[in-house]
Amino acid sequence: MTDDVPRFALTPLQDADPDVGRWLDMLEDSRKRTRGELYELQFTDAELDAPPPTGVNTIGAILYHLAAAEVQWIYDNLLQIPPPDTLAEILPYPVLGANGNMSTPRGWAVENYLERMNAVRACTLAELKPMMPEQFRTPRFKVMEYGAVEFTPEAVVVHLAQHEAEHRGQIQTLAESLRAAR
Repeated sequence: MTDDVPRFALTPLQDADPDVGRWLDMLEDSRKRTRGELYELQFTDAELDAPPPTGVNTIGAILYHLAAAEVQWIYDNLLQIPPPDTLAEILPYPVLGANGNMSTPRGWAVENYLERMNAVRACTLAELKPMMPEQFRTPRFKVMEYGAVEFTPEAVVVHLAQHEAEHRGQIQTLAESLRAAR
């Protein structure tokens, strides 16, 4: 195959067990698609902070949420340890604000969001790549505000990829609505 032909296959990430690495490639594919959309849509800083025509979350809030939610799932829920200080410093707001809506940073450019998302993903991969398949499929338990939950690292990766895909669609819809309203 040539480099200009779209490829739909999972290739295990380097330095990971091939089985685990394929799942991590799925996670990376979701991020690659998000980055591609952001570059294609070429948001202005004003569009990132613009009140949405419907709903309450800005495009910037959604981008921040993707990074913050990944930290919450990997560190708070899965590993049940504090995230590295470097992540706490670049993600100063909670996943959700006191009102239950996404935290809404203001005045950041697309590159600021992408830098945060990339830093979070690097830490996520550093935590998950060393896992062997049996670790990747071993259930973890956590009591959350709605009760006890059982999940595996594998299921968390699927959740994060799907979560990002759903919000990517939301970003696309918001962009179309904002630009149609002009």
